[in-house]
Amino acid sequence: MNRIFNRSNLIGKACLSILFLVFSCQNTNAKPIEQQKNITATISKEKIIAQHNDVLKKDKETDALFEQANLNQVEMNQISCDRYQVWDKQLNDLWTYLKQTLPKNEMKTLTQEQRKWIKQKEDYAKKEASDWEGGSMQIMIECGALTKQTRERVVELMRDYIQ
Repeated sequence: MNRIFNRSNLIGKACLSILFLVFSCQNTNAKPIEQQKNITATISKEKIIAQHNDVLKKDKETDALFEQANLNQVEMNQISCDRYQVWDKQLNDLWTYLKQTLPKNEMKTLTQEQRKWIKQKEDYAKKEASDWEGGSMQIMIECGALTKQTRERVVELMRDYIQ
């Protein structure tokens, strides 16, 4: 039996997949920010690896969506920014794991590197989107650049510290 996917089904499926991944990765015991400093979330290596594999799978699905669906600019902007949030969540969870497992001096060095990387990531995204400033594609380009940089950073940290 052939299954026909129309544009709204594809977009809805992709958005639901991305949203599910974002929400399933969140801590269900969330506390106000002022209380979070005193909480050490326990994240296992296995959870980080499984989450990373899920993010990679969803990333491929999003690529396919962009290639197959006839999306308007608003939809492309939303999907691009949702994709960035998924990768940023992966990075934050990975960072939490590293804080739990690395020696303090190594984490201090890595934190200094991370601060430099964040500045470089933000500068890169602004530069990439500057040609589109004020246009409807600016958001998609900026989120795409943030995603690219964050994905590369996650892969680098996974390679160096997890796998």
